[in-house]
Amino acid sequence: MTASQVPASAWFTTTFTRRANYVTHAHREVASKAFVLRHEALSRILGLSSNQYSDEKGLVVFNTLAWDRTEVIEVPIEDGMPQLQQYSATKNSGYTLGRLLPLVGVSK
Repeated sequence: MTASQVPASAWFTTTFTRRANYVTHAHREVASKAFVLRHEALSRILGLSSNQYSDEKGLVVFNTLAWDRTEVIEVPIEDGMPQLQQYSATKNSGYTLGRLLPLVGVSK
């Protein structure tokens, strides 16, 4: 069967599948690189080196606005986290108050 004898639907299916596979591969590659870049950026912002990581759980909040503020923050519940004063109805998350978050800074 020559190229001119291939039905249009088969050509479309083959072309679509190849392009979809390329897009899926490209998306995975971009997502993987983005994860590594985010990890490196957060480590530098927080001043952490690879030997400073521990099993201790905590919460870091970034204020991306240009003024101090106080916000209620929803926190996912994980083992080892301190008790919160209020929990969601599903008990999957709790709430804490971020007080006067520094101007474009870090509050631990």
